[in-house]
Amino acid sequence: ERFYLFEANMRSLKNPAASFETMRTRLQGTVNDMETALAEMGKKALAIIGNAGLTTEDFSGKKSSFANFFQKLADKIEFKPGKKPLAALDNLNSWMTKTTDAATKNKIEEIYPALNAALGTALAQYQDNSMEYNTAKVVLQQLSNLNLLRVLAEQLADYRRDNNALLISDTQQLLQQLVRDNDAPFIYEKTGNRYQHFLLDEFQDTSAFQWENFKPLVEQSVSTGQFNLV
Repeated sequence: ERFYLFEANMRSLKNPAASFETMRTRLQGTVNDMETALAEMGKKALAIIGNAGLTTEDFSGKKSSFANFFQKLADKIEFKPGKKPLAALDNLNSWMTKTTDAATKNKIEEIYPALNAALGTALAQYQDNSMEYNTAKVVLQQLSNLNLLRVLAEQLADYRRDNNALLISDTQQLLQQLVRDNDAPFIYEKTGNRYQHFLLDEFQDTSAFQWENFKPLVEQSVSTGQFNLV
């Protein structure tokens, strides 16, 4: 049934193949723009650190210091900030420890305004665009599968037409179109029969489409005091 909805949406596109390629290009552009911008921010922050005669290991935490966030950005390894970069923003004390020597401490204090601003800009860039960026990445991962389903949908449509045939699953869609927005008397008129009682066996395996097809008849039966069993 979910594939049927997908198939229906594909039929609404004038040129599905071109639409998929346009989507791929747009999504890839979203990812590239985000990653390129953050990588540039990481490089600028590393330059601030390097020009001061420091390395990322001169900060509290050494190899795992918040400053390594900039290295990950510059190398395009990881763009989502962890707890340390978030905690380091506007918090000079967390950049150093009690054992930080005086010379290093002075250098860190000198670059704090510029480096803190760079950190804030990078964090804001990710936080403001993370939903769009992560959505684009997830959709890109599934886009080839969706495109394959699109081709399958086209071939199924061609098969039905060329062989003047229906899939068994198509009958539920036809029934849904028949009963949609109609009450029980109209449905009985179309079927030429009237049923008083209903037994829905294995109801846990009844799909949403199947239930929507039965629902108006069951509602009519219940409203008139008839016996029904699920």
